[in-house]
Amino acid sequence: MTHYDAHAAELSQLLHDQHDYIADLIQQASARAGMLITGLSVDYVVCHTDAHAGNVLLADDAFYLVDWDAPLLALRERDLMFIGGGQGFIGVTPDEEWARFFSGYGDIAINMTALQYYRFERIITDMVLYCDDLLLTACGGANRGQALHNIKANFATGGTIERAYAALPI
Repeated sequence: MTHYDAHAAELSQLLHDQHDYIADLIQQASARAGMLITGLSVDYVVCHTDAHAGNVLLADDAFYLVDWDAPLLALRERDLMFIGGGQGFIGVTPDEEWARFFSGYGDIAINMTALQYYRFERIITDMVLYCDDLLLTACGGANRGQALHNIKANFATGGTIERAYAALPI
């Protein structure tokens, strides 16, 4: 296979090496989607759909959630998936992030099937978008290296994939 550049070649090798792992991510998301479709009566809420720390602004005593590009009616877990999800935006562990967030958010019931589904689905969606950046264009640019880095970060120890699997029942 011919590649446009070293980034695309490295991505191609990563996808080949992680094929079984990626297939399991898809299976995990699919299984939970089926559970959600057949097993719930739900109350949908307005979700930001990208509510990670990079979209939070703090000013004085105010808290702002910015970048409302694609709001959606969904389960609250659609936004809560970022909390403790391993995106690495702040200097605490994902478990510390989870504890800190819920100390302020309050004691609520979390639909773990929905949380798991949204975490797996987001990983897959992000990987597809980054693959598009690298494999469907011959265009250069600084974002190609960043796209490769972002995909590889999912597979790192403590990354989003590990956190998604950690949310599974034992």
